[in-house]
Amino acid sequence: MAEIQNLNTDEILGSGYWPDYAPISRPLWDDMLNVYFNQGKAEKFPGWAVRKAVTNLTSIRTIAQESNGGNDYVYLGGNNSGAADDKLVRILNNTTEAVLGSGYTQNTVWSIVPWNDWVFASNNDAAVQVSKAGAAATSVTTPFTTCRFLHKSLRHLLAINTDLGDQGVYWTNENDPEDFSTGAFGNITMRELEGGIVAKVGLSQHIALFSPNSMQLLFYRGYPFYFSAAPNVIRGMGAAGPFAAVVAGNFVYSLNKDGAFRSSGVAFESITRPAIQEWIKENVNFDTTVAGQPASHHIRAIHRPELECVQWFVLTGTSADTPRGLVYNYRRKIWMITDGAVTAASDRLLYDYPLGVVGTDIVDLGSGYDQGSSGMQSYLQTKPMDFDLREREKMIDFVRFYLERTGNLTIRIGVMENLDDSISWIDDSLNVDKIDVNRSGHYFIFRVQTSGSDTGTKWELTGWSVHGQGAGKVRS
Repeated sequence: MAEIQNLNTDEILGSGYWPDYAPISRPLWDDMLNVYFNQGKAEKFPGWAVRKAVTNLTSIRTIAQESNGGNDYVYLGGNNSGAADDKLVRILNNTTEAVLGSGYTQNTVWSIVPWNDWVFASNNDAAVQVSKAGAAATSVTTPFTTCRFLHKSLRHLLAINTDLGDQGVYWTNENDPEDFSTGAFGNITMRELEGGIVAKVGLSQHIALFSPNSMQLLFYRGYPFYFSAAPNVIRGMGAAGPFAAVVAGNFVYSLNKDGAFRSSGVAFESITRPAIQEWIKENVNFDTTVAGQPASHHIRAIHRPELECVQWFVLTGTSADTPRGLVYNYRRKIWMITDGAVTAASDRLLYDYPLGVVGTDIVDLGSGYDQGSSGMQSYLQTKPMDFDLREREKMIDFVRFYLERTGNLTIRIGVMENLDDSISWIDDSLNVDKIDVNRSGHYFIFRVQTSGSDTGTKWELTGWSVHGQGAGKVRS
């Protein structure tokens, strides 16, 4: 039998996820979960390892971290309907857990800003809270009653979207994050934004502020004006919720109902090709109330520099956990899909990996290839392939896969006569490189997969060679 396909090119193997295209028009991959495309190979996406089990909260929606004076601080905000979750919690040096404050209104979204060994927090319901060096949290005197976001910018603490106006921004005196009333304090209203401020991220020395459908920078000017609004508003690039935007390098990325976007702060571009945009519209839950908040408030964006990716953990149903991750590789400009019930996330700072929250565990995102103590399912499936013999049946003798694996890996081969047929799976082979097929058909499908019941599995696929020949009838 002759070799009718030898696939080992990075351009095709690393082409990413293309849902909703006509099957035969996709570059290669038809379906996937927990797969990463990396320099000419497809491999299992990294999982996570548990760093610390939290005992004082049962539902965690906000996480922040800081290093100061040789100590590592991780701060958590509980957000659920149960009384056990109306708290602010601090973890010192990954060991000592302490409740900083409790009795807050339930079903709120915390904004947490560490400041050396202090921490400021606001849930858009209670007054701004401050805990100093682990002491009990107390209220900060402010000219407003509540605010949705806090943000640290150089020597100022900013309060964003207050009860006095959802486009308002207030800042404190220099080097005094409790002083909103003297010295270099001030305020501004971002009137050009199309709606109230729903998200914020720091972009260099500036702050990107989002409404649902627009973005505007707040510039840091220094003495004597300190902060001022950028003259241009970027219309069309918004954020779905308070944690739906993230910075990677010199760009800010955001997600809303219209897709995902990237901006340097001057202009913007959509990074969702039509297929991914359609997937977002069909699958991501933005509106259903989940755990007292709109589903859009459960979106968590994070930068994964070790993977050259940004990742959005989103809801695709009505669960309070986020069952899918939407991953964009900004270097290769390709998309991937992951799973995992990550309810809070924070970019890499204290440790080797970004931090996430799964259930009541703080986890290292990217450590290992399991999900904590459980295995992690992964699969990658091709489109129906005709091996460039479109008008003929194919007789396939055998397929040799170029791969490395640890643990159990199943390879499946399927066949279809017509593109609207169901796949007939003809072979399930465990831990083999060569599969004797001995089957004719018009279209063939390859699938590699690992089970979520197996721990310690890892695999890398760099291509395959198909041996067979055109045979049988010629289609008109």
